Amino acid sequence: MRDNLSDFENHDFIIHIYNEYGRLMYYIAHQMLPDRQQCEDVIQESLTNLIAKVDILKTLTKPKLTNYIVVTVRHTAINASCRQNREKTVSYTHLRAHETKANL
Repeated sequence: MRDNLSDFENHDFIIHIYNEYGRLMYYIAHQMLPDRQQCEDVIQESLTNLIAKVDILKTLTKPKLTNYIVVTVRHTAINASCRQNREKTVSYTHLRAHETKANL
């Protein structure tokens, strides 16, 4: 029975984090990613990362919790930006291969 109660407490705590810090999380994500959908994806991924650390988060003071959330969102946004840039990057070799085939 304790596990169920703990799960409910953790769920409520994460809901509290979203309600309390959701706007801040969006602000941080939007500083690095201009697209609204990307920002929402970053917030979702950040919350997933925070869920994994819920037991630690519950022990933090409000200033430390705020900082932890900001750093998590910032790093998640950086990772999302890097993934996006990797997807946009086309290697010179790849372009050259297509150019060569087109000339044949």
